[in-house]
Amino acid sequence: MRKTITRLGVLVLMCSLSGCAWFSGDVNPGMELAAAAKSPVADLPVPVGFTIDADRSRTFDSGVARLVDHLYTGRASTFAVARFYKKAMVLRQWRFVSETFSLGDQDLRFKRPGETCRVRITPGSWLHPTKLKLELWTSEIINRPARTPVRTGQ
Repeated sequence: MRKTITRLGVLVLMCSLSGCAWFSGDVNPGMELAAAAKSPVADLPVPVGFTIDADRSRTFDSGVARLVDHLYTGRASTFAVARFYKKAMVLRQWRFVSETFSLGDQDLRFKRPGETCRVRITPGSWLHPTKLKLELWTSEIINRPARTPVRTGQ
């Protein structure tokens, strides 16, 4: 009995020290994430397996300016999610600007004409899912010239 408890203790210690994927909450360690077929915002991809927290998310679009503040939860490592966004956002015409780390959170910033997007990834554990915060806002209003009607010959 004592040997079994000692072996179990050693196994738990080895897994926790080695960064065992089961403890980190990563469902598919080393696997690349794919974009979900449908996303609440067409030009902001969401990895498969992440679900929106509707009570803590909001979207505003006036036609001139827009604001997206969404919270998603799922199971993947912060690095896998960051790799996903670095690839998927470029395919949707976003330009990668910066990446920062703060207290375990990973923060990615993207820009495109008139808009800025921040992706904040908070690591999960075997008890808690990874949190993904998507924030998009209009950073400058681009005045588009009014279309002048073309007159045909008179």
